Amino acid sequence: MENKSKELETAIKAALEAGKVLEKYFETEILKEFKEDKTPVTLADGESEEIIKKIILENFPTRSIFGEETGMTANSEDYVWHIDPIDGTRNLPTVFHFLQYPWLWSTRVS
Repeated sequence: MENKSKELETAIKAALEAGKVLEKYFETEILKEFKEDKTPVTLADGESEEIIKKIILENFPTRSIFGEETGMTANSEDYVWHIDPIDGTRNLPTVFHFLQYPWLWSTRVS
């Protein structure tokens, strides 16, 4: 079994937990709102981003996080996590079909 860094283990856990949140929205109507830059955001985006941020901060409380939906959470370290829970929201149709459109979106934790 390979050894994974704490960062990688945290990223994997965060992505998997965000996936559980996103499952709630499987084949449901997506209520899109638009941010100031005219890009769409959904409840699924916001809820899954909050889960990802919570998991990162539990493991790395002094690191900063830039969330696609919520912006920068600045902390004391130079390290910055970048997260986008549904990268590709603008490509999604009005009903969230994970399996029908798997190439249109991904969960990104880096």
